[in-house]
Order: sequence, then C-alpha cells, then structure tokens
Amino acid sequence: MIRGLGYLKSLDDPGERAGHGKNGTPVLITDLGTVSFGPDLREGVAEWNGEGETVGGIVRHAVWLNALNVINGVKKAD
Repeated sequence: MIRGLGYLKSLDDPGERAGHGKNGTPVLITDLGTVSFGPDLREGVAEWNGEGETVGGIVRHAVWLNALNVINGVKKAD
C-alpha cells in the first residue's frame, strides 16, 4: 500500500511514478502491482474498558494556572 497526498487526475498518474530500481533501472508502481483507489485508513481509535470505541482528548493549561484546579474543573464539566 502506498499513501500520498497530491493531485491525481486518473489512476494512471501514480502507476507511472518510478521508484528505486537496480543498476539505475527505474521500477514503475504498475510493475509491482495493481493501482486502485481504496478507503482511507482509520487512525487513533480509542476504546473504553472493553466496552467499545470512545472519544479521547488532551487538556492543556497555561503555565500560570494551578494544574489541580484545571483537572478538577475538567472533571466538574463532565
């Protein structure tokens, strides 16, 4: 699988890109396999206590704030 960002006009575009070969001979992606569009990969899935997927987050606070007060405020907002 090859992932990349760019402006593709057709499936022929990535297939004609050359990779590294031996002795200076380029190897095209189409020489290695079939080129097709596929689904986007899911990343960063979080699970909660084996009960299924959930949402996670990160709380950042300014350095002059009391960290314990920020934590308690987040818990209270829940």
